[in-house]
Amino acid sequence: MAIVSAALSPDHAADAVASSGNALKDWAETNIPDAIQSELHIARGTIYDQIIRTANALDVDCVLVGAHSPTLKDYLIGPNAARVARHASQSVFVIRQ
Repeated sequence: MAIVSAALSPDHAADAVASSGNALKDWAETNIPDAIQSELHIARGTIYDQIIRTANALDVDCVLVGAHSPTLKDYLIGPNAARVARHASQSVFVIRQ
């Protein structure tokens, strides 16, 4: 909406991507052991679509997705995790937090 975008700086999207990248790097340094080889990727767009596209582009063997605790609205797994599990050509492991 024009009224919303008028309140944001012209560099808002780039700043958000950079901030996300920094937060992801910080998280990875804290939570991924050095013995595990990892690569970090940031994509913009619909969550489940970008996960599937990135997994295909990287030719990965499996996808790990986190899912929040269920509610009545999404009792088994969250909507993005469910879409990835249904549509990815790779094995998908859903990790409940």
